[in-house]
Amino acid sequence: MCFGPIPDRANLFRHSVFPVSFRSRRFAAPNFFNLNEKVHDGQNIVVASVAWQTYMPTSNYVHRYGCRLADKRNKRKQEKGTYKEKDRQVYCGAYQLTAGAVREISTVTGLEEIESADVYHLIEDGEIAHTELKFVFKTGAAITEAAKTAIIDRLWHACAGPMPFICEQDTEMTNHPSEKLEDAPNGRSENAEPKISTWIKFYLCLWINKLAHRELWHFAP
Repeated sequence: MCFGPIPDRANLFRHSVFPVSFRSRRFAAPNFFNLNEKVHDGQNIVVASVAWQTYMPTSNYVHRYGCRLADKRNKRKQEKGTYKEKDRQVYCGAYQLTAGAVREISTVTGLEEIESADVYHLIEDGEIAHTELKFVFKTGAAITEAAKTAIIDRLWHACAGPMPFICEQDTEMTNHPSEKLEDAPNGRSENAEPKISTWIKFYLCLWINKLAHRELWHFAP
C-alpha cells in the first residue's frame, strides 16, 4: 500500500513548469517529459519524475507540490547567483496518467530495445510523493533519440489533462503560461473528491513514512 510495487491503477501526476516544458513559449510534450539518461549494471536507463496520488489525495495537494517544485528551482539558482527574473521557473499545472500505462510502454511495437518500464516510489528532495519512471534498455542497446522520442510520445498519449493552476507567488503575472497548456490526448483528468478510504490510506501512509523518514516529515503536503 505504502511500500512495494505501485498498483497499475495508481494515478500519477507530471507537473509542468515554465520554461522547461515549453519551446518558444509554446507548450511542448518533448520538453514536458524530459528524460534523463543513466547507466546501471551495464544497461542504459532513462528516467523521469512524477508524483504519486497516494500522497496527494486532492488537486490542492497536487498543485502545492508543483508550486514547491518551481520555488525550489528558483531558490537554488538564487543561491548559486545564476537567477534571472526573465528565466524564472513558473508552475503551470499538471497532467495525469496511470502506472499501468507506463508499464505497457515496454510491450508496444517499435520499442523492442526496451527491456522493462516501471514506476518506483522514490522520496527525493524531501518530497514524499516523488516517484520515478524507469525505462531499462536491453543489454547492449544504446539510448537513441528515436527511442526517447517514442517513449515520450507514448507517455504523452497516456496523459489526461491539463489541470492548470496559478501559484500564489505568480498571481500578478500577465499572460501566465498556464493559459498555453495543451489538451492531453487521453481527455480530461479525474478530479473527484477522494473517498473516506483514500483519506485513511493517505494518513496511514504518511504515518508509516514519518516513522521511516522522520527528517522528511516537515516536507509532507
